[in-house]
Amino acid sequence: KPRLDLQQLDNWTITKLPMDEKLTDQATTFGWKALPSNMSIVSSSFYRATFTINISQPLHSFLCTDNWGHGFIIINEFNLSRYSEKGPQRTMYIPAHILKQGINEILVVESNR
Repeated sequence: KPRLDLQQLDNWTITKLPMDEKLTDQATTFGWKALPSNMSIVSSSFYRATFTINISQPLHSFLCTDNWGHGFIIINEFNLSRYSEKGPQRTMYIPAHILKQGINEILVVESNR
């Protein structure tokens, strides 16, 4: 059974979260809030950010996941990769074809394993 602060939790229910295009479609309707820099997260979390590319032909890129925990990354509705602080890969390759000129969205699902 799951525990919180060494106390066993009762009446526990596990519900799966579909990790498909429905998730990325609904991500725009989430009540996103800025995360204070001094806040420590101990549960699974979703993070969303946007970045702008100002050139008409985006280039191949890389995303460094050093000091991240464990989870996966979606860029512009493309499931880029899983990542883990244990490695082996910490820098993710982003093919140019999933990037676009203008605003791009990155969605990170951190599972805090």
